Amino acid sequence: MEAVARYLATLREDQKLSQKQVGDAVGVSDRQVSNWEKGENQPKLGYVPALLGVLRGAYEDLVLLLTDGVSEEKGVDLARRRLNITASDPLRGVLTDVQQANAKLENREAFTRFLILVADGIPPAEAAQRVLHEG
Repeated sequence: MEAVARYLATLREDQKLSQKQVGDAVGVSDRQVSNWEKGENQPKLGYVPALLGVLRGAYEDLVLLLTDGVSEEKGVDLARRRLNITASDPLRGVLTDVQQANAKLENREAFTRFLILVADGIPPAEAAQRVLHEG
């Protein structure tokens, strides 16, 4: 969990974002962002898409970092490499749209439906719209 905490903190700090800015964009308090960065708890699944969108993180990085025995330094390294990637995350635009609409995928089932639609080849923007309209 410490590797994930360092990953999130490094992404935020290297982009010179405050915990309040991240919290406002994701829909949580700055205290909650602080707790995630200290490893006191992890973000609820429904916040992960917006959090990664704001921080320019990646799902595959989180999967790797959740593996037992991964060091905090690996979290920092992955975060810095992610920020140096020039190709944009295909979900970035849809996450921005979701945030601007003040809508979130707030539960596990909705997020799972979103991932299944994307895995089935539905463009992320369309998948997000479908899930959001299912309500």
